[in-house]
Amino acid sequence: HFSALPACVQLMKTVSVAQCRTLTQTADILVNVGNTCPNQVPSKIFECIASGRPILNFYSDENEPGLAYLRRYPCAVHARSAQQITPQDLDALMERAKTVTAAELRTIYADCLRDNVTQELAEFIASL
Repeated sequence: HFSALPACVQLMKTVSVAQCRTLTQTADILVNVGNTCPNQVPSKIFECIASGRPILNFYSDENEPGLAYLRRYPCAVHARSAQQITPQDLDALMERAKTVTAAELRTIYADCLRDNVTQELAEFIASL
């Protein structure tokens, strides 16, 4: 039941890619509600990470495909329910978000960068 949410919280249904990017770029904090599809990491995970914004990540399954990427992100709090998150967790999250840099994210996600992915694909093809 969402009647207890503050007025500043926006619940969105389907939005365009352009609107999604605008909302992501202007949000104070992003809330990700997990995905149970076992073989697909939604692109929104990477867009959220690339935004540098703090992420409040709710997940239902330890095997959720996006969770492995989000757990590496230094500006995220992960929980199965809102009751698991304390005000101190949120304060720490907001503080960490002030210090994360693009260089830090490039280091954390080096395996996801274009050159590394291309190299891995080339090695895989060569092994066939």
